[in-house]
Amino acid sequence: MTRPNFDHLRNLCQDPMLTAVAQWQADHPGAPVVGYLPAYAPRELVYAAGGLAVGLWGGGPHVEIIHGDIYYQSYICRLPRGILEMAHMGALKDFAGVIFPSVCDVMRNLSGMWQILFPHHWASYLDLPQDFSPEIGGRFYHETLLALATRICGAPPDDAYARRLSHAIVMTNRQGELLRRLARLRSSTPWKVPVDEWYYLIRSALILHPEVHIPLLSAYLAEAEKRADVPLDNIRVHLAGAFCEQPTVGLLKTIERSGCYVISHDLMLGLHWFTSPLGEKGDPFENLVEGYLNRTAPAPFKYCDYRKKARDILSNVREHRADGVMFASPSFCDPSLLERTMLRGALEEADIPSTSFKYAENTCQYNGIAEISGTFSDSIRLWREAP
Repeated sequence: MTRPNFDHLRNLCQDPMLTAVAQWQADHPGAPVVGYLPAYAPRELVYAAGGLAVGLWGGGPHVEIIHGDIYYQSYICRLPRGILEMAHMGALKDFAGVIFPSVCDVMRNLSGMWQILFPHHWASYLDLPQDFSPEIGGRFYHETLLALATRICGAPPDDAYARRLSHAIVMTNRQGELLRRLARLRSSTPWKVPVDEWYYLIRSALILHPEVHIPLLSAYLAEAEKRADVPLDNIRVHLAGAFCEQPTVGLLKTIERSGCYVISHDLMLGLHWFTSPLGEKGDPFENLVEGYLNRTAPAPFKYCDYRKKARDILSNVREHRADGVMFASPSFCDPSLLERTMLRGALEEADIPSTSFKYAENTCQYNGIAEISGTFSDSIRLWREAP
């Protein structure tokens, strides 16, 4: 196994034209490429069709927004404007379609706008159910998955497709197992996994096929677990609220250089949202349904009692031995900002320190965030050392 080339992964993740996806299409003529927006979509449906599922988590700091500002107001998050700009640049011109999960009103409106602006490929609004009973939410989601699979394949799924879907679930389970192993290594010994390597390794899963990504994860883990690096005197923080629009790697490095190891997080949540592997036997559509109903962690876009979400974040802090929680919310992200308000009260009651800041995917001025994270780290270390 060869250690991943992080210069290559960085270029792959920062390329707004998605050149690696175009190369995959050239190598697999006729295979569908389907984009999906944050935070979760059933990628297995695309892999079962012989295609490539591409996570569209924004254009990053290198995309200048021109066309995107024509269609959206300035008082919403930057992600949909960045995606529109990428589409106008031609990055998505050969995609078969795009999936828009029901995360917020902005995402729902973008799905309708997409059908008007880009009629050459389909747009599907993925209405994730908020009723988690098998009889209501489960039945609804099952029908939704069948309809989405039909759209991806161009015909209703048959037995051969179901067999391929079962294989796709086994494949993403394997990928998820390795991502969980990486998360455990990062939590236990974050100094062995530099934050930029860690981030690019995860984000590349949005672009690379699992058959390509799994060997990279395996090779990296085999090498990183043997490292003998020396830890810094950093505190341990849980990063919450960044499940959709992504911060820059520079911002994450700033947090760590200011004295805070990010040891758990909700970055790119869809890749690690399931708390255990999906079922691999029986009806694969039912396995996807059962996984969504019973194996997904709380999230800002998922309905559950506030007290359950409070218990979850407290449990997360204890499991990862976090010294505090850092709420990082994209500007104007209603789900993230609302959840922050609710959860801070639970943290205060449990005497767990927290701090917060806002960012955008093109944030490149880090002084203010460095002051926030540095002050947070210093104050916790002082409290910890006080008699």
